[in-house]
Amino acid sequence: MAATGGTKNLSAEMKEAAAKAAQESGIVQTALDIVQLYKGDKVATWEIIKKLGEGGFGAVYLVKDANGKIAGEYALKAEKASETTRVLKMEVYVLMELKKSNAKHFCDILDRGRANGYNFVVMTLVGPSFDNLRKTASPDKAKQKFSLGCALSIGICVVDAIEELHGIGYLHRDIKPGNFAIGKSDPRRVIMLDFGMARKYIDAQGKVRVPRWAAGFRGTVRYAPLSCHISRDHCRKDDLESFLYMQ
Repeated sequence: MAATGGTKNLSAEMKEAAAKAAQESGIVQTALDIVQLYKGDKVATWEIIKKLGEGGFGAVYLVKDANGKIAGEYALKAEKASETTRVLKMEVYVLMELKKSNAKHFCDILDRGRANGYNFVVMTLVGPSFDNLRKTASPDKAKQKFSLGCALSIGICVVDAIEELHGIGYLHRDIKPGNFAIGKSDPRRVIMLDFGMARKYIDAQGKVRVPRWAAGFRGTVRYAPLSCHISRDHCRKDDLESFLYMQ
């Protein structure tokens, strides 16, 4: 019994240490940091319809233009204006740069700004993520797979999306099935999501930045490249390595 209790205590200590390290390095946000909005709430002119989902870096809400000037429904992400880690700022900047390059595997931004104590961005809606598509295919985990033809088509689109992101000088650093979705109106279109961990890998002169000797872990353990597990700086090949683990 004593040995069992010691093991439990050690496990708890390890979890606490891991959580503390993650928070100190800015990898995750606590639940208290996530903006909670409810049906009928407004951010600028956007009215909340419902919550679409929630992750480590915040929640996504289904919204409509309360003034009726913009038809349709859209996705809104928000973070507290007082937040010290500006995840949303990176997301907006990356999407704007991608728009300039006419990239085709990304959401369009309709609105962005600060209102009611929040920084926010409103984007076009997407369909289900690859994760959700696979899970709804069958209740049997062994059968939660795409057909060969579908997997090949998806794979080509994912590599295209990674190439477009790298083309504007950024790394994603969290490539995984949950960060890709199909188009809302075009299920053959693949869309890359979530750029809160993105990092510029080129300098102002367009040259590849010198890798850091040590870097904090970034990404999702299951799909993280080997270099992340040994605290090496992320580079372009690591995004592609994470893609291989999606198979």
